[in-house]
Amino acid sequence: MHVYKHKWLMVAFAVMASIAAAYVLYAFDPATHAFPQCPFYSITGFFCPGCGSQRAIHHLLHGHLLAAAGNNMLLVVVLPLLLLHAAAWLANRLGQKQFPLVFEKIIAAKWVMLVVIVFWLMRNVPLQPFAWLAPDLVS
Repeated sequence: MHVYKHKWLMVAFAVMASIAAAYVLYAFDPATHAFPQCPFYSITGFFCPGCGSQRAIHHLLHGHLLAAAGNNMLLVVVLPLLLLHAAAWLANRLGQKQFPLVFEKIIAAKWVMLVVIVFWLMRNVPLQPFAWLAPDLVS
């Protein structure tokens, strides 16, 4: 009985935290409000794989797919898989039936790592078409 209550508490916390984060990113535009800046970009001047993610999520929540892709193409492409993984994780925690997790296998983790590293390198090349992967800069 104790494990069952703990399971529900963990799931409830994850869902509430996700809803709260989505609300904040929906209500406040990271380009115009005081959101944390990327420390990697601040120190090096190079974009990390996550640069532009806050603005991209804000645009996605407002239905602006192209604007989101202009800030972080990798996030826009991978987000459906992350949501599918989160839904399977949630369903596995709540029910008896086990759904396969998207990123459960080690080979998937290796591919994700490779894609992230290649994206990281390519978005910092100052030539077209690679420069299109860099986030829209906001001063």
